[in-house]
Parts: sequence; structure tokens; C-alpha cells
Amino acid sequence: MLSLLKKLWNWLKSLFIGSPKAINPKEVKNTPPEPSDGEYEGILMGLFEQVAAGTTTGGLRGWLYSRHCDDKKLARWLEVKSEEWLRYPEDYQTLGRDLAALGKVMTGNLGEVSQRISLQLRDAVRDVSSVEGENLDSKETDLTEVVQDAEFWFEQGYQKVINGDFIGAIASWDRALEFKPDDHPAWNNRGNALGNLGRLEEAIASYDRALEIKPDFHDAWYNRGIELKNLGRFE
Repeated sequence: MLSLLKKLWNWLKSLFIGSPKAINPKEVKNTPPEPSDGEYEGILMGLFEQVAAGTTTGGLRGWLYSRHCDDKKLARWLEVKSEEWLRYPEDYQTLGRDLAALGKVMTGNLGEVSQRISLQLRDAVRDVSSVEGENLDSKETDLTEVVQDAEFWFEQGYQKVINGDFIGAIASWDRALEFKPDDHPAWNNRGNALGNLGRLEEAIASYDRALEIKPDFHDAWYNRGIELKNLGRFE
């Protein structure tokens, strides 16, 4: 009798407790992974292009949302990444100007952070320039020194690519090209870095400059073809 009552009790409990409900995979929302440094750089470059095209604040937020990012996330990344940029402020003068333009359009935390970093970069460049001015030798810079400077910035670009810093790499190759404008490998590498940031039209323009200097530069022809294909231009 007791055994029968126990079985009945267990059966009644099972009606109320039941078995765990199976989870419908469709109901589980997938959280997008945190973007990498390279992806954040690409997003930032895309924002700069949107600002240059006259996109409004709301349009910028919508553009960020379409890339699974929001202004708060990007602002946090900027605050961390800016520590690296401020160590070499002369490499990031163009970035500083672009951040200032973004800060004028974007409201909220991202706008404030962009403006602050822009001012920090500007002030840091002034500090570096004043120190260099005090230490500047009065003698003329000869051709050998110019070549050494071009080579230095060329290698700096490689190091920044190794570290995943494509923005810094472009800035370094820009400095190399100031000293040696006909450095076709620098133009080619600059195009590669721009391509990695999704700035395909600018990448093609860099490859074109390399080919103006050296028409038989096979790497530049190949890279140019890849970016044209990515743009859907098969002419």
C-alpha cells in the first residue's frame, strides 16, 4: 500500500515539476563578438568617410549599428588606443584632424572623446616639435640623411603592420614618401594597408602611383586587380 502511494506521489510531482523545457535555438540571440583592433580601425575610417560625405549624427549612429557597433563601444576603444597614438603623435596628425571633424558632428561620449584625443594629439605634436627645434643641428641635411629617414619610416610602417596598426602604417609610409616620393614599394604597401581598412578606392590610387613610377611592378598590378575585383569592377 505504501509503495503504491509513493508511486502516486511521484507521479503527481512530475505533473507540477515537469522535465526541463527544451531550448529552441531560434530563440537564442547570438551576441556578436567584440571587434578586433583592425576591425575597429576599419569602422573608424568608415566613420571619417561618412563625416566627409556630410552624414548627420543620426546617420552616423545608424551606420555604426549596421556594423554591429555603437558609439559607446567605439569611444571605449578610442580611449585605450589613443595611449598608443600619443606615444608617436607626429605619425597621427591626419588622424587627429579627422577625429576633430568627427567630434564636431557626433554628440555624446564618442564626440567628446574624439575631440579630446584630437586636442591631445595636437598638443603632443607641438611638444615634440619644440624639443626637436631645440636639438636641430644648423648644418644642411644631405642626401644620405634624407635616404636614411625614408628607410627609417619605411621600416616603421612594416613594424606597425606586424602590430596590426594599419592607420599607423599608412602614416609612417606617408612620412617615408615625404622624403622619397618615388618610393614605389612604399606606395604599394600604403595601398595594402588602405585595402585592409576597406578604403579600396584610396588603395587603388596608391597602386596607380606605384605603377606611374615603375610600370612593370607586378605586385602593384596584382594588388590593384584584387581591389578592383572587390569593388565589382571587372573592366
